Amino acid sequence: MKNWVLFVTMIFFSLQVFSNDSRSQADDIELRRDVYRLILHKEPWILSEHLESASDAFMPFLNDEELMTWDWSVREVLNGLTIEEIQLDQSDRKEVIIQTHARTYCGSGGCNAHILKLDGDEPRYIGTFFYSGTIVKPKIMKNDYLSSRFYDFAVQGSSIDVYRYDSKKGLYRLE
Repeated sequence: MKNWVLFVTMIFFSLQVFSNDSRSQADDIELRRDVYRLILHKEPWILSEHLESASDAFMPFLNDEELMTWDWSVREVLNGLTIEEIQLDQSDRKEVIIQTHARTYCGSGGCNAHILKLDGDEPRYIGTFFYSGTIVKPKIMKNDYLSSRFYDFAVQGSSIDVYRYDSKKGLYRLE
């Protein structure tokens, strides 16, 4: 394990996952619309996570009038999501990471983030990870890729967390 962490640390500066490619503003808007549609139709628990967070954080401190007029907006939640593309396989379309910024799921070290695969017939949830820093994609061995079809990645924060795709469960997991 120490060798793996050392390897990831050594390549941290040279392998950034997110590229500043030439996506147009229209492409970014379309990606957001696709992700919003996905969340509303297939992954509504992401919105439930926000509502639960808001109710835990605010409702105990509201008086009766404030409680009765409290307005929770789905649009506000959707607009507040951080959506980033990441290439985790060799398909033509990148996967997306959705960072939710829900107060009860975030701390000083980061927030939960969800990974969605968008290039199949149906969008597919493929994992959650703690987004606590910069994501780096280590160079993987060909055999490792062939066994799962997804790249491993690491998150460099105060420590290095390595995530591997578990092909039996169909999800990324912390190693």
